[in-house]
Amino acid sequence: MAATQAASAATAKFGDVDAPRLAAADRERDQCFTPGRDSAGTYCSLLADINDQNVDDLGFAWDYHVGTCRGFEATRVVTRS
Repeated sequence: MAATQAASAATAKFGDVDAPRLAAADRERDQCFTPGRDSAGTYCSLLADINDQNVDDLGFAWDYHVGTCRGFEATRVVTRS
């Protein structure tokens, strides 16, 4: 059963989100299916590429000038330790 779910997740297309895929969301660590990343709204990222040893090396990859002074909001990223 788990192998079938993993295979389904590997071949899933953008927008193919259903209850079984949401229930197995921790297997797709690079996806954020719901606001807050999971059904509990923890806002925790399961990714481990950024950690306390390399966070100071982060920088801007790109920017986009939107031509407005209005504010913007984004979902924060918090990693589990």
